[in-house]
Amino acid sequence: MGLFLFYSSWLGSIGFFIASLAALAIYPPSRVPLALFYGVYGGALYLLPWGTWTRFCDCVRWFNKDSVPYFQGQKLVFDDGVTPCAAKSKSLLSFHPHGVLVCGCAVRWLATDLLFVLPVIAQIMYWAGGGPANRSSFEMLAKEGTNIGLLPGGFEEASLFTYKKHRYKIPTVVFWGQWWCPFMPHPSAKLVTVVGPPLALPLTPSPTKEDVDKYHALYVDALQTLFDKFKAEYASTPDATLEIW
Repeated sequence: MGLFLFYSSWLGSIGFFIASLAALAIYPPSRVPLALFYGVYGGALYLLPWGTWTRFCDCVRWFNKDSVPYFQGQKLVFDDGVTPCAAKSKSLLSFHPHGVLVCGCAVRWLATDLLFVLPVIAQIMYWAGGGPANRSSFEMLAKEGTNIGLLPGGFEEASLFTYKKHRYKIPTVVFWGQWWCPFMPHPSAKLVTVVGPPLALPLTPSPTKEDVDKYHALYVDALQTLFDKFKAEYASTPDATLEIW
């Protein structure tokens, strides 16, 4: 249910926006109503206090966790010596690949600004405790001590292509899932999530570019190590390689 709500709202919002642009271009009588709609909607986003709706989060979490599971199997694996992080532990959780786990996690999700200007999906993201992935959002949540979920990639990696490689396997162009809802993944998939050891980063009030590059390299190295350690057991291809762009 959570997956259906998110994906249908996301794609529906994008479709409505594209249809609005087309209507503005080819059907002049629609320009005034659409301008009024987006004007009122934009004003409401700016003026009204859109925030986390706890009951909405509880309902989505119940559908994803306590009701009938959507996927055939879901498994959480911790690396040796790793334990779940406590709530309010100021942890930054990164998930790979982008979008594989976005429902059912009790963290504050930060996503692209685009999702917070499209009708419907913007309200769902705000109700779920999300916010734009910008510096001010990070700083605000960090001061609250909230655990933050970050999904690297997204729109940036969706536009990466390798010449003559997997030419017919680009899901952003043509994809098909359930017959009754094409954008829903097949429930026969088995999801295995491997959690690696945390990286303890020092408090650096004014980090330099060299500091960022240093700790980013440590993160990439830890990600590569975790992938190589568990790929033989859980990857569909035991000799798979991790490509990092």
